[in-house]
Amino acid sequence: MASVARSRLSIRFFGEELVPAELTAMLGATPTTQYRKGDERTSASGKVYARKYGAWIIATGNMTPEAIDDQLAELFCQLTQDLSVWSLLTTRYDADVFCGLFMEESNEGFSLKLSTLLALASRGLEIGFDIYDPCDEEDGHSPTPQGEI
Repeated sequence: MASVARSRLSIRFFGEELVPAELTAMLGATPTTQYRKGDERTSASGKVYARKYGAWIIATGNMTPEAIDDQLAELFCQLTQDLSVWSLLTTRYDADVFCGLFMEESNEGFSLKLSTLLALASRGLEIGFDIYDPCDEEDGHSPTPQGEI
């Protein structure tokens, strides 16, 4: 089985009372994306609406081939190592790791190292995978992620 062609991931916190500056101070890094409940956003169609919750997201760039273990290690090195901070934040907010996996073939796979699983568990983080199959050659459409990475 071949490795997954490309990966991108992020550590995400969401909550109605989330104040991005507080998480930045507690985690020790600047997020890639941040917003507060009520901040305005313009959709692709031009409609303006208020955000229903706040978010703090730090993301990696694309890695070719997939390197989830390395990408998570890179993010965790930027963030606090104080597990009591993680416990507080993952109790207070919805928190997870979002991973987009982009395949080029029909049979690609990956595994996670035990050290990665331990790092996730010790921080109280769940990891989710969005897996995008190869481009459909007949219609020429490339896969695009639906969630915020």
